[in-house]
Amino acid sequence: MAAGVLSDLQLSWVRGHHERWDGGGYPDGLAGDQIPEGACFICIADAWDAMTSPRLYASQLSPDEALVEVRRNAGHQFSPVAVEALCQVVLAGDGMTAPDPR
Repeated sequence: MAAGVLSDLQLSWVRGHHERWDGGGYPDGLAGDQIPEGACFICIADAWDAMTSPRLYASQLSPDEALVEVRRNAGHQFSPVAVEALCQVVLAGDGMTAPDPR
Protein backbone atom coordinates (compact mmCIF):
# COMPACT_ATOMS: atom_id res chain seq x y z
CA MET A 1 0.00 0.00 0.00
CA ALA A 2 2.78 2.45 0.88
CA ALA A 3 5.25 1.21 -1.76
CA GLY A 4 4.35 3.93 -4.24
CA VAL A 5 4.77 6.71 -1.69
CA LEU A 6 7.67 5.81 0.60
CA SER A 7 11.33 5.09 -0.06
CA ASP A 8 12.70 1.58 0.41
CA LEU A 9 14.22 2.68 3.72
CA GLN A 10 10.91 4.08 4.94
CA LEU A 11 9.13 0.91 3.84
CA SER A 12 11.56 -1.11 5.98
CA TRP A 13 10.55 1.03 8.96
CA VAL A 14 6.85 0.37 8.39
CA ARG A 15 7.43 -3.34 7.79
CA GLY A 16 9.62 -3.69 10.88
CA HIS A 17 7.69 -1.69 13.43
CA HIS A 18 6.17 -4.85 14.98
CA GLU A 19 9.54 -6.54 15.39
CA ARG A 20 10.74 -6.91 18.98
CA TRP A 21 14.25 -6.22 20.21
CA ASP A 22 14.38 -9.75 21.66
CA GLY A 23 13.37 -11.33 18.33
CA GLY A 24 9.83 -12.23 19.33
CA GLY A 25 8.11 -9.90 16.88
CA TYR A 26 6.86 -10.15 13.33
CA PRO A 27 6.80 -10.34 10.32
CA ASP A 28 10.44 -11.41 9.95
CA GLY A 29 11.52 -12.32 13.50
CA LEU A 30 14.30 -9.73 13.44
CA ALA A 31 16.18 -8.98 16.67
CA GLY A 32 18.43 -6.24 18.01
CA ASP A 33 20.43 -4.36 15.43
CA GLN A 34 18.78 -6.32 12.60
CA ILE A 35 15.71 -4.12 13.09
CA PRO A 36 15.90 -0.85 11.13
CA GLU A 37 16.40 2.05 13.53
CA GLY A 38 13.40 3.92 12.13
CA ALA A 39 11.22 0.88 12.84
CA CYS A 40 12.36 0.95 16.47
CA PHE A 41 11.23 4.55 16.80
CA ILE A 42 7.88 3.90 15.10
CA CYS A 43 7.39 0.90 17.41
CA ILE A 44 7.90 2.88 20.59
CA ALA A 45 5.85 5.84 19.33
CA ASP A 46 2.99 3.47 18.48
CA ALA A 47 3.22 1.79 21.89
CA TRP A 48 3.40 5.16 23.67
CA ASP A 49 0.27 6.32 21.87
CA ALA A 50 -1.55 3.10 22.74
CA MET A 51 -0.55 3.32 26.40
CA THR A 52 -1.31 7.02 26.96
CA SER A 53 -4.49 7.41 24.89
CA PRO A 54 -7.99 6.52 26.00
CA ARG A 55 -8.99 3.11 24.54
CA LEU A 56 -12.17 1.08 24.86
CA TYR A 57 -10.21 -2.08 25.60
CA ALA A 58 -7.51 -0.81 27.99
CA SER A 59 -7.03 1.78 30.70
CA GLN A 60 -5.09 4.88 29.77
CA LEU A 61 -1.74 5.11 31.54
CA SER A 62 -0.31 8.34 32.88
CA PRO A 63 2.98 9.45 31.30
CA ASP A 64 4.80 8.31 34.46
CA GLU A 65 3.18 4.88 34.32
CA ALA A 66 3.95 4.58 30.60
CA LEU A 67 7.61 5.50 31.22
CA VAL A 68 7.84 2.71 33.78
CA GLU A 69 6.38 0.29 31.22
CA VAL A 70 8.70 1.25 28.36
CA ARG A 71 11.73 1.15 30.66
CA ARG A 72 10.67 -2.29 31.90
CA ASN A 73 10.56 -3.50 28.29
CA ALA A 74 13.85 -1.95 27.13
CA GLY A 75 15.93 -4.72 25.58
CA HIS A 76 12.89 -7.00 25.32
CA GLN A 77 10.11 -5.38 23.31
CA PHE A 78 11.86 -2.08 22.64
CA SER A 79 15.27 -0.91 21.48
CA PRO A 80 17.18 0.48 24.48
CA VAL A 81 18.21 3.47 22.31
CA ALA A 82 14.57 4.20 21.41
CA VAL A 83 13.55 3.92 25.07
CA GLU A 84 16.25 6.37 26.12
CA ALA A 85 15.26 8.83 23.38
CA LEU A 86 11.58 8.64 24.36
CA CYS A 87 12.42 9.14 28.04
CA GLN A 88 14.50 12.21 27.22
CA VAL A 89 11.69 13.73 25.15
CA VAL A 90 9.01 13.03 27.74
CA LEU A 91 11.09 14.21 30.70
CA ALA A 92 12.01 17.38 28.81
CA GLY A 93 8.31 18.10 28.35
CA ASP A 94 8.45 18.24 24.56
CA GLY A 95 4.77 17.62 23.88
CA MET A 96 4.64 13.84 24.28
CA THR A 97 2.08 14.03 27.04
CA ALA A 98 -1.56 14.95 26.76
CA PRO A 99 -2.40 18.53 27.72
CA ASP A 100 -3.89 19.15 31.13
CA PRO A 101 -7.67 19.50 30.54
CA ARG A 102 -8.04 22.11 33.28
